[in-house]
This record gives sequence, structure tokens and C-alpha cells, in this order.
Amino acid sequence: EAEGEGGGIPPENMLGFLVFSRLQNEPYISDLTMKILQTMEAYPNQKRLLLYLAIFKFYGDLSISESHCKDILGPFFGGVEQNFYDNLCEQAQLFIKMTRDNSFGSHSVCEINSIPVAKFLVQQTLKLAGKSVLEAITDLVNDDKVMRHRFLKDKLASDLKTLLIRRKKE
Repeated sequence: EAEGEGGGIPPENMLGFLVFSRLQNEPYISDLTMKILQTMEAYPNQKRLLLYLAIFKFYGDLSISESHCKDILGPFFGGVEQNFYDNLCEQAQLFIKMTRDNSFGSHSVCEINSIPVAKFLVQQTLKLAGKSVLEAITDLVNDDKVMRHRFLKDKLASDLKTLLIRRKKE
């Protein structure tokens, strides 16, 4: 990466940097998030994935397994054997990071870069979808393909339970 581009900050951290540097200017961050989401009209399933990842991150500091993410994204991603992350659109890559989780065995998980970023993603994605958090979680729970996925089913169930308990307390 050229030194002039982003001042040496890797692109995956650029959005986090902008959020933290402008935290007092919430309207700016909110508008920026909305503009990025509006450029994703050709990627409705990736916007849906962003919503679920943002809800998991913001309300529970949780992640979603790569295999469940592929189910959320649909049939094209189910057959992707190469790097899953590289097949996401650039806008989604701004928000998502891949990590390893060892709590339920070693596996790849996806999560939103930071909790503040997740907050704005939840707000703006729900606004675009015309849904509440509860409606979005209900849609996920009612998605047979995701919920019938054998791999890491216990982790997903545990994380959903954690989300609902924490959400109810707020």
C-alpha cells in the first residue's frame, strides 16, 4: 500500500479509525455508514449478513462461523472453497474481519471490526430494511438453511440465547 493512501493505515482498519476519530460526530459516522450500505444494492444477501454480524457484535460482542455466514449468503458462497472473505464485495470487507475461534474447536468466524461500527451498522441496516432488531433475529431463527446447518449448531444456539438474554435486559 502506498504511504499516501490512508496514511499507512490498512483498509480493514480505516473505517474503525474514522469512527474512533470522529466519535463525537455521530451524524457524520451515521451518514457514512448509510452511504456505504446504499452502494450495496446489488448485494442484498451481503447486507443481510452485515446486519446479523452487527447485531451479534453490538449486543453480545459475538461472531458467526464462516460456514453459517456462507449459508446466510446463499448458494454461490456455499460452493466457495477458496478464501471466503475475498469473495465479499469491497463494502462488506470494510466492515467484516475474519478471525479464529477456539471456544468450540478451531474454526474461522466473521465479525464486525468494532462495537462502535456495529452500532451504526445495526441502526442503518435496520432503517434500510424497515425492521426491528427482534424482527431481524426472528428472520435468522426462521431461516431453515442456517438453523439446520450441523456444523457449530451449538455455538449458534448459545450465541442466539446470549443475545436474547442481553437484549431483554436492556
